[in-house]
Amino acid sequence: MDLKYLFLALFFLPFMAIAQSPDSDLGQIVKDYLAGEEGFSGVVMVAQGGKPLVMEGYGMVDAESELAIDVNTLFDIGSIAKPFTATAILKLSEAGKLSVQDPLSQYFEGLPEEKGKITIHQLLTHSAGLPGALGPDFEAIDRDEYLQRVAKVEFEFEPGTSYAYSNVGYSLLAMIIEDLSGKSYDQYLREDVIFPAKMLMTGYHPRGIDYMAVAPGVNEDGSDWGKPHEKNWDGEQPYWHLRGNGGILSSASDMFRLYKALSNGLLLGGEATKAQFMPHVDEGGGFSYYGYGWVVMNDGQHIAHNGGNGIFRADFHWLPSEDCAIFVASNDARVPLFEISENVLSIVMSGEAPRVLELQEVNLKDFPADARQKTAQAFLENVQDPHSAKAGSFIDTHFTEGIVERNTKERLVGIFEMIHADHPKLELIGVQEDDTHIQLITSAGAEGPRLTFLLRFLEDQIDGIELEAN
Repeated sequence: MDLKYLFLALFFLPFMAIAQSPDSDLGQIVKDYLAGEEGFSGVVMVAQGGKPLVMEGYGMVDAESELAIDVNTLFDIGSIAKPFTATAILKLSEAGKLSVQDPLSQYFEGLPEEKGKITIHQLLTHSAGLPGALGPDFEAIDRDEYLQRVAKVEFEFEPGTSYAYSNVGYSLLAMIIEDLSGKSYDQYLREDVIFPAKMLMTGYHPRGIDYMAVAPGVNEDGSDWGKPHEKNWDGEQPYWHLRGNGGILSSASDMFRLYKALSNGLLLGGEATKAQFMPHVDEGGGFSYYGYGWVVMNDGQHIAHNGGNGIFRADFHWLPSEDCAIFVASNDARVPLFEISENVLSIVMSGEAPRVLELQEVNLKDFPADARQKTAQAFLENVQDPHSAKAGSFIDTHFTEGIVERNTKERLVGIFEMIHADHPKLELIGVQEDDTHIQLITSAGAEGPRLTFLLRFLEDQIDGIELEAN
């Protein structure tokens, strides 16, 4: 899932203070919600004020041995590796070994001139114009061959002019970390980032891994995907398609320690911390920005990152002003992890369990049949063809004052444009509704995702939007 879509629901809904329910009540609401998520395999951590409200494992590590998942079970946390890589780069910057404005030509000989001009800053912020990947995660590829592919690949845009999420950039950062530190990426991470943060079991090959429970992946059909560190790796860390950008192992207990380290400023000094959480590059739409390794929202009051490889999925949110964090992870491809994580965050923000919708199918031949359905159809038309003036007029007429105040008309138009840029050909394939919602199910083409828009109505005006891409 594209990271920016995960936060659309939160963007369109009010960003409020953490619910003032007693800690025990809030934790119990989360636990009660999770108890109703049949088949959930994973871990959940909710913390506030430096203390865990929820720290639970669900399901079994290995059904054959009947070993239960607990807070120390290791999960592949995917692209949540990127905050660690960025922190490592900033550690080296603090030590005077690099500047984020350094060009790649300073570190890699033989790159074409245009690639050599890319800066470390651009790699950190996904603004280098490099593609998402250059091959499959577990392909055995050495450093020289990887750099040859970087040299040959075409830019998606001129470096520094736009944003495109790129694992390639973070693999190049991992190379720089190894070169400047004289250590393997995993060793530097462990000794200079993980341990100073008082974390114990995070990395590609955490100490004592042979004695730790590592969750194996579960495929869509229920078959065994295997354990991440037992895949085709280069010894104790992955080859270059994955190194530095994804595939790190961690646990709920260690992600709680990460939250504590972030809250207590254990990772970096003041200037480097400020740089890390600065909203450097707009991800699209003006509601979320990429800092150095983190997604930054709500003027820095919401810091997050997620990750996944189609089997494992993980999601981390930190709300600094509320001294609150959540972490949710799963090893099962059948688990709707990001939906669960969003619901947990919603509970923390509202103090209430998520509403269970009772949506009924609408015959597409009869759609649109009334004023609300016509508004929903017009919403989709504006996403499909987002001319600013037309979209602005639609928002003035069909959005409540509340949603416009929370987001501004300009940002709402920007959302339409962002979705259209990513998915220019959306086809409506299904409609569902209840008394206050209409859900539009669309297809982005044979190789694109399915986008589901859930519109919440106040009478005949739109008052909330959630978007899921899968």
